[in-house]
Amino acid sequence: MKNISLKGLLFAIFGAVSWGASGVVSEFLFKGGTDPHVLSVYRMFFAGIIFLMWAYIMPPKKNKKPLRVLLKTKNDLLSLILFSVLGMLLTQYGYLLAIAYSDAGTATMICATDPIFIMIAVCVLNKKSPHAQEVLALILAILGVFLLATKGDISTLNININALLWGLSSAFGMIFYTLTPKNIIMHYGSTAVMGYALILASLILAVYIKIWSSGFPFSFQEFLCLMIIVCIGTVGAFYMFINGVILIGAIRASMVGVLEPLSAAFFSFLFLGTSFTMIDIIAFLCILSTIFIIRKI
Repeated sequence: MKNISLKGLLFAIFGAVSWGASGVVSEFLFKGGTDPHVLSVYRMFFAGIIFLMWAYIMPPKKNKKPLRVLLKTKNDLLSLILFSVLGMLLTQYGYLLAIAYSDAGTATMICATDPIFIMIAVCVLNKKSPHAQEVLALILAILGVFLLATKGDISTLNININALLWGLSSAFGMIFYTLTPKNIIMHYGSTAVMGYALILASLILAVYIKIWSSGFPFSFQEFLCLMIIVCIGTVGAFYMFINGVILIGAIRASMVGVLEPLSAAFFSFLFLGTSFTMIDIIAFLCILSTIFIIRKI
């Protein structure tokens, strides 16, 4: 191991893979008629409750501030709101709307530009240029996602202006998602911060879509799927990815995050019978190569 934490790299990898796995379950629900906006509300709300229960039952290590202090400290509360609204909510809701205005492949391609935004933000804040290896890894990551989304044929991209704007908004939101919570997580622990952020985001979205008009539209089977998404694709994924960001930095973690569409494709192959082409294999190799490049930095 050189200048990068193996633990942080593994956290980011498992976080991205967990997101991809939950995407397959979400696809199953959407095919059954589940409203993605309603699913987003319940997903974030239940995950937030679990995180807060976790923080209460297993308090953060010593030298962490009590949870109640977070809501009483102005700067920390502002950071939490930015993380929740511009990070958590904008990233997820923007992605959903990008899909609604186009298709999943196009939305994935647009949102996969988030490492660019993060790299620019980090370089501006730190007043330094990115490493050559980071630029190479970024190019390979975006190329891999592009090939995975389009099969190499750019004409398959249906770029609607609304899809483009919401997709870029989602990618831009990753700046706040990866950079904003670091300090408050160091002070209060990741479980408490994630819990408050998820519940706040879910309540804002619930009011916006008027969730009370939808009730609780899940059958028993759909509820089990929802719990898989909550426990694996939200609690597990967010906890691991955010801790990965803290250990290896926002730029590298965001590049590792492109494993999400790769893992989704893999789980689709296992459970939904999706087949792969040679272009897909090349895309997988491009994305996986970023891990080895980042590991050498």
